[in-house]
Amino acid sequence: MLGISLANFKKMERNGAFPFPRKKIGTSVRYRNTDIVRYILAEPDPEIKP
Repeated sequence: MLGISLANFKKMERNGAFPFPRKKIGTSVRYRNTDIVRYILAEPDPEIKP
């Protein structure tokens, strides 16, 4: 959905780039699809330069 590799996702997640919360289920980490879609459709942050 985000169009990035798992390795890049993990790096960005550690840096706090994503505003959606993690949900631990046992040893797995899950995210709500609605949170990810909301993040994709949100207006870009003017503070972040492409």
